Amino acid sequence: LDKVFGTYREKGVEKNGYQLNRSMMACADLARIINSDQVQSKLREVRTFSRLHDKNHKNPLKNRALMQRLNPYSKVQREQAVKADAQRKKDRAAALKSKRSKTGRQERATRAKRFAGLQEDLEQSFK
Repeated sequence: LDKVFGTYREKGVEKNGYQLNRSMMACADLARIINSDQVQSKLREVRTFSRLHDKNHKNPLKNRALMQRLNPYSKVQREQAVKADAQRKKDRAAALKSKRSKTGRQERATRAKRFAGLQEDLEQSFK
């Protein structure tokens, strides 16, 4: 095998100058090296402090108190949106009530009559 692979000091003959890799560490006991006083004296201390605001991020769109802190006008906007929604519902109910009343049905009948007349005139113009 020494002729094929060589040794740590000589190159191999059959593998065209191949030489075995020399190990870089004389002592491979990593745990003992890492825990030695020489290495531990050069290491920095373990960081135990973590920033408080990084770990409890809250969504301002769901958390109203946080949104109020970020945008003080948000409370007024929310109240205006609720009022606008209530007014929109009220207006829609009134519009439906007027459409379903007797006058609303009469207006629909006149529109249908006018549309039917227009449709009839259109068909006659193509004859």
